[in-house]
Amino acid sequence: MRKGFTLIELLITMVLVAVLATVALTKYISTLERTRAAQAIAILKDISDGWNAEYVLNGNEYPQLTADSPIKDNKWSKDTIRSKYFSTPSITPQGERRLEVSIERVGTSHDYVLTAVNEAGEFAYIWCKDHANGDDCKEAGFTELDNTIGGYILPD
Repeated sequence: MRKGFTLIELLITMVLVAVLATVALTKYISTLERTRAAQAIAILKDISDGWNAEYVLNGNEYPQLTADSPIKDNKWSKDTIRSKYFSTPSITPQGERRLEVSIERVGTSHDYVLTAVNEAGEFAYIWCKDHANGDDCKEAGFTELDNTIGGYILPD
């Protein structure tokens, strides 16, 4: 009767553990990115809700960005919710009836921009654009749009 394990048995066990660890780590990183994207989506929706309320209060048009507005230099004020994983949100009016709020993923290998589109005082949708044509938007839970548009949209 032999005692212990053979070298082949130990190698097979090590390979199985390495494969399982690789799968688990990949899933963990993907889950973290989805969570971070969910935080950014919540920030975008909060800002959109505020601007859509201003739309209604301003006679059904978005307020102009002036020196007196809470936005200075097209950036959200210091009171906005901050994220260490995303840039400060930027507001881009697209005429009187459309407003876009964007936030960019910063500081990692994940490189994408999330944009909330608001039309006529209503939140319309959020879309994602990869900078490096990678799978960062897919990892964040977005589905691919038509290739001619080149982006991803948040499913309902």
